[in-house]
Amino acid sequence: MDKTINIFDKLSANIYLVVINLFDTKNIENVFLRTGSTDDDGYISDPALGGKLAETYGAEYAALYRAINIDYYEQWQNAAFGAPITTAPLFYGTPRQIRLGIRLEY
Repeated sequence: MDKTINIFDKLSANIYLVVINLFDTKNIENVFLRTGSTDDDGYISDPALGGKLAETYGAEYAALYRAINIDYYEQWQNAAFGAPITTAPLFYGTPRQIRLGIRLEY
């Protein structure tokens, strides 16, 4: 939404409001290739990869692996690169953003 108001003969102010992702939905943009999911990368469930480690060390190992490699993956990408980049496999789209501004036109 925007509204332009004339202040003087050659000066006007445009007041605008932009809302991105109004309902703050989790829009999935990427998934893990092995599983097609954002919650499971397939490492623990595959016996050839991490399944034997999960059997050996139990539920604590699986929980620690999940915390480090799945739950905080997107946050790590943001911290490592300073901001989300298009080549990083981020899982979800942008959260709700509300932008209010004034633009002076002369």
